Amino acid sequence: MKRIILILSLAVTAAAANAQASGHSKWEENGGSNQLKIRQDNEFALTEISASGRVITFTDLPALTKPTWAVVTDVNGEVLSQRRISPSCNTMDLGRLPKNSLYFVTLMYRNKSQKAFTLNF
Repeated sequence: MKRIILILSLAVTAAAANAQASGHSKWEENGGSNQLKIRQDNEFALTEISASGRVITFTDLPALTKPTWAVVTDVNGEVLSQRRISPSCNTMDLGRLPKNSLYFVTLMYRNKSQKAFTLNF
């Protein structure tokens, strides 16, 4: 019986280490029981960006209670554009930005950078 408990303990420890290393989830105890659950550290872990021409679209945006902002900066960190986004308003037109440049799109939630993307138009 002690061997089974030791093996299960090692398996749970390894799974928790892998979850923390991925940066997307964190293992935590579920109340006082021996069961474990996964908690998302970043609400935007599944959010992706796609570009069609000079319009970018965010997919898999979570519905959150506080505003989410998409902020576009250049390589010098200067803010070029920003827009409040949500699952129902998930596009940004970047047609005014100069062509052949590198841009960074950062999703901001609760005044913190949550996820960043790189664009090369």
